[in-house]
Amino acid sequence: MVLRPIVSIFLAFLTAAPAQAGDGIDGRYGRTEIRYLAGKPAVFHQGRNVLTVNEADEAAIFHVVPAASQDYVVIKSWKPGLSCHNSYRLISIQPNGTVQASPELGNCTDLAGVSLAGSNPIIHLRQAAGAKVEQLIWKDGRVIELPPVSEACFTKHEQGMEKGGRIKSPQAGPVTAAGESRLQFYSGPDESCPIAGTFVVPGDHLDVSSVNGRYSLVVYQHPRTGKIAVGWVDSVRLKPTR
Repeated sequence: MVLRPIVSIFLAFLTAAPAQAGDGIDGRYGRTEIRYLAGKPAVFHQGRNVLTVNEADEAAIFHVVPAASQDYVVIKSWKPGLSCHNSYRLISIQPNGTVQASPELGNCTDLAGVSLAGSNPIIHLRQAAGAKVEQLIWKDGRVIELPPVSEACFTKHEQGMEKGGRIKSPQAGPVTAAGESRLQFYSGPDESCPIAGTFVVPGDHLDVSSVNGRYSLVVYQHPRTGKIAVGWVDSVRLKPTR
């Protein structure tokens, strides 16, 4: 398993105006751009129409730092005449040219940022009213809702990802929770940010994405239910899986 450092984009990079026809991004596997078909924005990759956003009148395109072997692109679409104007989609681009689009995300929200847990993108969405930041992870073709986090802990998460480093042995690769008690998950690398009811027990297997100080960002998938958990845990409690 190849492990990558956490990378992210946040609001400073997400303020582009609606795309003009032909606006796009040159990624590792070719050009992805916005065109307009019958007045509706469409996403083209290498000259091929991969998505038409029929419900929107305008769109903007953003690049996410590549993860593992694929590139991710964020499409922001705008709908007129509604109280909720913005929505988003993630586009995954594989080396062989295969393109996959996520379902529509984030109605009635503003995009706070996108980060990566391993090769899985997490989209962070800020509601117009409320003190929480919603989080959705796109994994194995599914969009999975993660627990919302406070603004303060989201800021700690953002800072942790920006400072997080590439995994090195002996922490590289799949790891196992060690010790004699529950291993608590945190929404940021700080003990003031526990995720209520989210923990693993000794013997559970996780994948590490990044390390920041005493904390590691991990992804856990329950072997029976398939439920996904993402969070920061105490690195001392992680041992290489044999």
